[in-house]
Amino acid sequence: MTLDIIQYLIKGVIVLFGVVIFFNVFELDMPENTRRVIGLIVVLFGIYRLLIYKMKKKKYQFEVEEDEED
Repeated sequence: MTLDIIQYLIKGVIVLFGVVIFFNVFELDMPENTRRVIGLIVVLFGIYRLLIYKMKKKKYQFEVEEDEED
């Protein structure tokens, strides 16, 4: 349970960091197009990691349930 909270927290921070880059909350010394592309990539990476984590967790729980039935 604690590991799940840590995993979701880390992935949420990655997505939040991408949003911060995208909307230029902190002044970054780079062209606007580059900044927005990097921010979008970081947001998509965070969402991707979140989805992969959820799928692996669901697969692991399914395998554990199958092993308990045998």
